[in-house]
Amino acid sequence: MNVHGVSGAGGAYNIPSAGQMQDYGDKVGKMETRDLVKELGKNLEPWQRDMAEKELINRSKGGDQTQGAGGAQGAGGAGDAGGGDDELKKLLKKLMDGTISAEEMRKLAGMMGVKVEDLEAVKGKGKNGGGDGGDQNVDIQGG
Repeated sequence: MNVHGVSGAGGAYNIPSAGQMQDYGDKVGKMETRDLVKELGKNLEPWQRDMAEKELINRSKGGDQTQGAGGAQGAGGAGDAGGGDDELKKLLKKLMDGTISAEEMRKLAGMMGVKVEDLEAVKGKGKNGGGDGGDQNVDIQGG
């Protein structure tokens, strides 16, 4: 019987302390948006991925001051009567899965105030670790 583990710093069972969560939250809160997008391309623990995604969503709502000139593009997508969060989450998931279309990529870039090239650099990175990767060579059988 072969057992395939989840790659990453602590595997699937790494439960962060409150201090670790606070430190990481502070870190992502201070990042520029494009650096935060790059952070999502790293092999993150699920809780880290969630925090980074939530930070991006919050920034797309309020027009983050660290976005620079491109931030004005994101303001249009933020006024979607409550559906903007769900759409942003859906597009981020597609980006991380590598299933995002070119049109969706442009829309996501506009919502987040980043360049399409920044998003291209992390496209599909969610498949190989962290997050809820789904069927990534993990086969749980038996009792």
